Amino acid sequence: MPGVGKTTMMEQVRSQLVGERCFEEVAFAVVSANLDVKSIQKRFGKDLGLTALDKEEDKLERARLLKRRLDNGKKVLLILDDVWSKLPLADIGIDFGDAKSCKFLMTSREKRVCKYDNNCRPFKIELLNEVEAWCLFKQHAGDCIEKHEIRPLAEKI
Repeated sequence: MPGVGKTTMMEQVRSQLVGERCFEEVAFAVVSANLDVKSIQKRFGKDLGLTALDKEEDKLERARLLKRRLDNGKKVLLILDDVWSKLPLADIGIDFGDAKSCKFLMTSREKRVCKYDNNCRPFKIELLNEVEAWCLFKQHAGDCIEKHEIRPLAEKI
């Protein structure tokens, strides 16, 4: 479902894993409905310090460079956010057969995309109940929403 916080959660996961040094490197790319392999490669290249990807125009060469970079033995987490279809991992430069220290995490609006199209183990993010939603809203809006003249509107929001 859109708007439940998948991207925000992935950004927080990224920050926490970088801070805790669970992985030596973490790379993040938003995929979206219009799959753009070059964009994903360049984003991963930027996060992994692989500046050669910015200059390389050939898709296969970019994939080769990224694959070689991921095969260096470092523990790497690749986060792919907002995936809508089967990912052409080999075209991107991701080969889990060789890169055993490389893991990936993805988000999608559709369980099918995770489980069947990309052979991942899905888990669902549930919507907040009314009490949780109100607490979160209050946390961000502040105590002003408790005022008699504002609360009815705040509850509708």
